[in-house]
Amino acid sequence: MRFARCTNSISAKSNHKLGQTILTDTFLVIHHTYDTVYVGLFSETNQLDTIAIPHKASTARLIPSVAALLDGHTLKLEQLNFIGCTVGPSLFTTVRTVVVAANGLAFATGLPLVAINSLTLRALTAFREGHTHTVVLYNAFCGNLHYAVYDYVTEQLLVELLTYDEVLQRIKRLVREHHGARINYLGNGVALLHTALEAAGLMAPDYTTHHPDFPTLAEVAAAALRDWRAEKSVKELVPYYGKAYLPS
Repeated sequence: MRFARCTNSISAKSNHKLGQTILTDTFLVIHHTYDTVYVGLFSETNQLDTIAIPHKASTARLIPSVAALLDGHTLKLEQLNFIGCTVGPSLFTTVRTVVVAANGLAFATGLPLVAINSLTLRALTAFREGHTHTVVLYNAFCGNLHYAVYDYVTEQLLVELLTYDEVLQRIKRLVREHHGARINYLGNGVALLHTALEAAGLMAPDYTTHHPDFPTLAEVAAAALRDWRAEKSVKELVPYYGKAYLPS
């Protein structure tokens, strides 16, 4: 795959025909969880193709996977509109690998980047009927959790990096201040607090989740397309490790 500076990307209004494919807002999405890196090619909301990579192989296989995806559709990277990419939270090495790769591709081609925060996106998109709040917990290791809470009524979102005990205290205060609050728990950090949440009466013993712990690739693509159309792109991605807040 050869890279050239992007001088005339394909817009939604151009309907430029390349081979047998009519391209509108066509873009690449790189999304990662704690165990998998996904590379997806999208035309507006249509998912054209996807490659999944085990996170331990992402350093070696990410760029070749991008090349394979584009070659399979007779496309060059510089013909796309933008690259959407999740910037964390996840495993430190995976976040760094994905962000560095996306930044390199953008620098080589001049394509704009759209940053998506998996924690905030999951909190904002995991509405559950009959509940009042979504709480997302991702493992930040060393006794810490990435914590996000979204209030369905006020539409307020709070994001923090907390210790296990601080998370318990936040949820206790949430239930105390919102009498009758019903919480939709999500994330790979829930299992780490399951016993403590049950013991405090903050989670039913038979509680089951109704959404994936992480946003789907399609959800990431939809958010990236929305932000790109709203002109919220950047030239360089900043990895999210919990020290600063990046909106979805």
